[in-house]
Amino acid sequence: MAAYEVQERGGDPKSLTETVIWRTLNLVPSRLTTYNVGDPTFPGEGPRMPGQYFSYRVRAISGAGVASNWSPLAASAGTGVSASILSAVSNYPNPFDSRKGGEMGRTKITYTLNADSDVTITIYDALGYLVKTITCGPGSEGGKTGANFVPWDGRNDAGVFVSKGGYTARIKAKAPGGTATAIRKIGVIH
Repeated sequence: MAAYEVQERGGDPKSLTETVIWRTLNLVPSRLTTYNVGDPTFPGEGPRMPGQYFSYRVRAISGAGVASNWSPLAASAGTGVSASILSAVSNYPNPFDSRKGGEMGRTKITYTLNADSDVTITIYDALGYLVKTITCGPGSEGGKTGANFVPWDGRNDAGVFVSKGGYTARIKAKAPGGTATAIRKIGVIH
């Protein structure tokens, strides 16, 4: 191996660009056995602001320039404990078209937790009727410390696509330090 490419995703939880897009931090020569993110002795590095969460991935690059697959995604690393149990609630894209395939046919509900939590996401239609319930256990995707991304494909609990219109998502997190609830409006278009 000639080098390792290190990428980071995360930062300000209110910025979708920072929490969604991977950015390359450095190409580290293979002769180095360690790389410390945030260490100013490495070019372009500096300390991260407290209360933020970051995810990292690495891949090897051969002398011929051939890159390996990315490493498995590890748990988010925090730069300090946020005081809020549940923060930075958002979703993207919003509105979304459930008729499209793949990532464009669903929205990702995003939020940051300050501890592993039991999370329940309930989605209601404009009249207040329950449409969908999503539950995430502590430590699982959707219930882990740091940034979480929970997809919704526009289907109700019966597996049928919902009608176009406005929906309300209620995100409730029950953590060791208490309970928090947030509300998010989601638009479905056809």
